[in-house]
Amino acid sequence: MNWIKIQGLVILIALVSMINPLSLEALAEKKIGVLLWSEELRYIETKNGIMEQLGKEGFGEPAVKLTIENAGGSKAKLADITQKFAKAKMDLIISIGTTATIAVAREIKNVPIVFSMVYDPVEVNIARNWKSSGNNTTGTSSQVPVSKIMETLKSFAPAKRLAVLYTPAEKNSIVQLKKLLRVQSDYQIEVVPVPLTDSEEVALILPEVIRTVDAIYLSGSSIVGKTISMIVDLATKAKVVTITHLDDLVVECQDIVY
Repeated sequence: MNWIKIQGLVILIALVSMINPLSLEALAEKKIGVLLWSEELRYIETKNGIMEQLGKEGFGEPAVKLTIENAGGSKAKLADITQKFAKAKMDLIISIGTTATIAVAREIKNVPIVFSMVYDPVEVNIARNWKSSGNNTTGTSSQVPVSKIMETLKSFAPAKRLAVLYTPAEKNSIVQLKKLLRVQSDYQIEVVPVPLTDSEEVALILPEVIRTVDAIYLSGSSIVGKTISMIVDLATKAKVVTITHLDDLVVECQDIVY
């Protein structure tokens, strides 16, 4: 499928309309599965926006059967939901989040998959390139140029060392780290990778990190999302800048640079 890198939900409705140019009677037999990676605000708001638009376009219940599942940040639960969707023979699957999309796209090859809140679908091998996915997926990217992040940081504070909080098991946050590492010399800011594998370790690791850096980048890691209040509170008290590309984190903690 051809797809365009855009923000918003127009592409979702366009795809559903393309797949279902049917009568209301036929639509009633159609099944749409919606899969969220976790309960983080950006995923919930994306799902709510999609449901609202589907309803406006006549693709809400009872016109179609909707199955909404949330993996809760668990890869084991994600695998179970993916198998459930495969067995249910959905007519369309909407995946929200990079990890959720990778799982469902790997497992299901014969059903159209529309993704949202995926940072870089090409680099994580969901899509072949930016012109065509080359498979059964299409969707939108939430990517923000790392140059904008670095320029915003330099305009806000004279940072020399930037800690990047990321989760090795989540490809979206790994991609964000890699892109920052590639440009660090251009901006004369040393990028310091800080892997997080468990929410409990944040309180143990962060105080030492804060003592050695000028700023902290908050990636799309689900662990960062779960512990955002603690991270920003500790950083703010130490007068260390926090920056992100995710507006939902800014909504939760207004001290973050965006």
